[in-house]
Amino acid sequence: MTLEAAIDHSVLKPNATTEEIIHGAQLCMDYHFAAYCVNSSNVAVAADSLYGSQIPVAATIAFPFGSVTTNAKAQETYDAMRLGAREIDMVANIGWILENNWIGVTEDIKAVVDAASGAPVKVIIETGYLTRDHIRFAIEAIANAGAHYVKNSTGFGPKGADVEEMSWIRKVTPAHLGVKAAGGVRTRSQAVELINHGINRIGTSAGPALVKKGDNQ
Repeated sequence: MTLEAAIDHSVLKPNATTEEIIHGAQLCMDYHFAAYCVNSSNVAVAADSLYGSQIPVAATIAFPFGSVTTNAKAQETYDAMRLGAREIDMVANIGWILENNWIGVTEDIKAVVDAASGAPVKVIIETGYLTRDHIRFAIEAIANAGAHYVKNSTGFGPKGADVEEMSWIRKVTPAHLGVKAAGGVRTRSQAVELINHGINRIGTSAGPALVKKGDNQ
């Protein structure tokens, strides 16, 4: 797998303009990235901009806090799919994870999985707030809900993609689930190290910088 094929190029800042969303889509096509991750209100513009390419739009759901109702997450997912999303990056309810409400966590994720109608669902668990026991049980809930990826961070939380933690997450995650790293991945060397530890996708707003040759930082 090439590095480009592992990158979910992201434009998720709250002040992103239509022009910036269109520009991000062009970068995805220029570099042949795996997916283009945008907030759900920008899905239609992103999908139109990627028309004719094979690059899917990945819509964020309940981003970045994950603390909306389960019904709201499902509805946002329906809307995103209708507007052209082909992948989903949802934020789990972090408070429920911390209080070990695993029934609630699982049902919350499953509602999004059902609304996505077979599209890949990546579940963000914001590991900077969690113990390793919480992470293990959250991964189990993700698997039980039928989602497809474990993702460590929104990039807006207290911790990004630490290589040691991401390697551990890969080891304790079932083989049929992917693992996506996000948060603070800004150089090619960081990205390559994550891929070498078995990470399947990398979320970053710095996609072009990651694939440039000669970056030893």
